[in-house]
Amino acid sequence: MQAGQGSCYFTVQYRNRFLYSKYNPSRAVEASVEKLDVLPGTLVIAFSPVLWYGAKKLIEVLPDDCHVIFIEAESVLFDFAIKNLPAELRQELGLDFSPELNCEFGGADFFCLSDTLAIEDRIYDLLKTGRIKRALRFDMSAGIQFSKDTYIQAFDAIADIVQTFWKNRITLVKMGKLFCRNLMRNLSSAMESGCDRRSTPLFLDDVRKSVDTQIVVCGAGEGLEEFICSIRNSIGSNCGPRRNLYIIAVDAALVPLLKAGIVPDALVAVESQLAIEKVYIGAKSLLAGKEITVFADLVSRPEVIDKMAMNTVWFASRFARLDFFSSLQSEGNVRGFVEPMGSVGLYAVYIALALRSSEDVPVFTYGLDFSFSLGKTHANGTCAHNDRLRLSNRMTGIDSIAASFGPSSISCSDKNGRTIYSLKNLESYARQFVNLFSKEKNLFDASSSGMNLGIPMCKPDFSVTGNLAEKIAGSAQNALQSPELKKLSGASRFMEEERTALEKLRDLLSKGEKSSYRKNDESLDHQIQTLLKDREYLFVHFPDGCGPKMSLDFLKRVRAEIDFFLKQMK
Repeated sequence: MQAGQGSCYFTVQYRNRFLYSKYNPSRAVEASVEKLDVLPGTLVIAFSPVLWYGAKKLIEVLPDDCHVIFIEAESVLFDFAIKNLPAELRQELGLDFSPELNCEFGGADFFCLSDTLAIEDRIYDLLKTGRIKRALRFDMSAGIQFSKDTYIQAFDAIADIVQTFWKNRITLVKMGKLFCRNLMRNLSSAMESGCDRRSTPLFLDDVRKSVDTQIVVCGAGEGLEEFICSIRNSIGSNCGPRRNLYIIAVDAALVPLLKAGIVPDALVAVESQLAIEKVYIGAKSLLAGKEITVFADLVSRPEVIDKMAMNTVWFASRFARLDFFSSLQSEGNVRGFVEPMGSVGLYAVYIALALRSSEDVPVFTYGLDFSFSLGKTHANGTCAHNDRLRLSNRMTGIDSIAASFGPSSISCSDKNGRTIYSLKNLESYARQFVNLFSKEKNLFDASSSGMNLGIPMCKPDFSVTGNLAEKIAGSAQNALQSPELKKLSGASRFMEEERTALEKLRDLLSKGEKSSYRKNDESLDHQIQTLLKDREYLFVHFPDGCGPKMSLDFLKRVRAEIDFFLKQMK
């Protein structure tokens, strides 16, 4: 519809509503563009472009290192916008819209909001350049009114992706090298166990739906004491593998359970740092030859797995969006990827839900308190509680009062309305638990203590006994005979190929054009870039390690890292 008398601009009427002014449709959006104060490194999210008024000016006024993503929620308006892109904008930006759902041009992209995966991938591609630091919303027409809440949620999600990316970058700078070191060492162990065809499964996917009796997940909070008292009162001191429970313990809960005569069926290990080793002190002697299954993250502390010498089931948490993970998965070398959860308790619940044979099998949690009472942070018998006992004297009491009133501590109410204390990170884990698991069927909180987890409160039945010793072992044996594992019989070749690639890269960086690996049909830079692309573990911990770079200082640092990672590959 033509707007204004003698005007060369048009407006659009959609669902009985005008999306622009009937008199001067372009004025409002162009005035908004002129008022924009955009900082360098901004990702502008422009909603509902429709007739593209102001789009050219928006792109022109943006500072360097900025980018625009145009998004339309209404499929009809999306198609309409593609058909009505002004010729001058198409020619200037080199736009050539395809019939696919997204189109890329110059410093901008255009997506239909329904194509969320493509939008997310594009945002991560931009973030990996290291230039995008923030997100800014810009509305281009009244088309946003048809999906107002959806647009709000979409922008909040995009802003959260950008914010989380940079928070994770801080963590990766501090911890990335340790994560990658553990990953390489554990990968070597996992590949070797696959080739040796051990009697335990290699990955979490091999034992999914293998437990058909009630499962108990034990954290290290004060609720663990309640579980120990309940099971001993019901079964007695003989709390070994003969029971109708499949018990999964987090790392810090293992020793207290063993000291109480309770041998868990499984242990979850995800912590990467050296400090975690002390929570296992005494565990080997307390097990007295009994073996339990260890569910271990590929970035968990490899020394723990070596010292425990247990049957290991591996899974992989994506601590970063690495192409290296994608190549591992696509080649079938790693199965059982899970999104990062932060807390070992969350991983333990995730594993329990994966293990149960159906949703009818109940899962109970004890000790996942994500909080503590005044003066006591962990259950009796845990490493933290033992340290308080050991360090106490006439000047230092047993109670850990400082934890309740520190700078990051918060006061809150537990599920029964009593005052408890928590930390900001623990509170975030509790919220994450609610988001991840509150809708799961037959998942129950059996602890009387701790924060509200958003699931019903119920206790397991300890009265009936049964033999579970061979449950996982039988599932593992079946998995080892499956066609999937036959793919892994040559998995050690992957590490050999990775080692060879690092040696090639080292030689190319050291000798340049004189390298014996130099190819004549491609440039040296391209050959180095190709080898770097899927090996982010070499630089993900650099402050500027969002993606591979070809600057001299960056490549010198990469060269120094190659020797370190070659030593991690057994």
